[in-house]
Amino acid sequence: MSPADFPLARRQLDASDAAGVELAFWWRDDDARGATPELARLLAQRRETGVPLALAVIPDGARPDLLDGMTPDDDIRLFLHGWNHANHAPAGEKRAEFGDHRPAAAMLEEVRQGHGRLAALFDGRFLPVFVPPWNRIGPDIAARLGDAGLPGLSIFARPASRHRVHTHLDLMDWRAGRAQDAATLDRLLAAQIAARLTGEEGISKSNLSATRMRPDTPTEAPARTLAGGTDPVSGLPLGTQPIGLLTHHLQHDAAAWERLAALLTLLAPRRGVVWPKLPDLFGLQPVPRPTLGG
Repeated sequence: MSPADFPLARRQLDASDAAGVELAFWWRDDDARGATPELARLLAQRRETGVPLALAVIPDGARPDLLDGMTPDDDIRLFLHGWNHANHAPAGEKRAEFGDHRPAAAMLEEVRQGHGRLAALFDGRFLPVFVPPWNRIGPDIAARLGDAGLPGLSIFARPASRHRVHTHLDLMDWRAGRAQDAATLDRLLAAQIAARLTGEEGISKSNLSATRMRPDTPTEAPARTLAGGTDPVSGLPLGTQPIGLLTHHLQHDAAAWERLAALLTLLAPRRGVVWPKLPDLFGLQPVPRPTLGG
């Protein structure tokens, strides 16, 4: 497939550009532990467009060979993806590893261990951002992540705030166990762009259909300039939430790989589309490798 397979999104991008609105995008991929053929393919796709990539790494079992195929100049940062991606939710509840089902002290200790492991293995690549498995985290543990050295958080379909930037467009249809079909991705991406043009940022997947957007007509941007200057943390215009792409390289089928390539081609080289560097986006600095005895 090609960028032409996303006609709704392309029309919204054109409307945004015509209105002088700059759209920010970012990309997170989950479940990395080490070098695999799938990860090599992901890195190759990233290299073709040069956009930044956040790899959410499961620390239990993480291996140094994860860095194979990366150069020091590659714009890739590593986030902490839980501890071992184990489900601790009670029977009948949605899966979660950090869902306030366990004592906070036990969960914080796992976060600290994961922090130490990624800092030791991946000097300069690890950004202190926590990505809970299944994008679920209890409010109590979320409020205490900073105690374990991770002020950053990234989940799904939430508005951004200081150190917390989320994803909105998942390439996988988890109920069907395959890639989202192209028409669905097109509709979801177009709705996210439209929301930023109409001031309805931060909409969730559950209410995308309620966005004021006709399926065949780009949303007309308000006759105004985004007010308020620049966010001192992210460097983005105030009132603009970055649109986050979410991928899972180990679960991709052929269609997912094709749709990812088409989306990156559509979004990366366009006028009016920016891909902020991840430390700037989260307002955080990479964690250095611990010194001996430190």
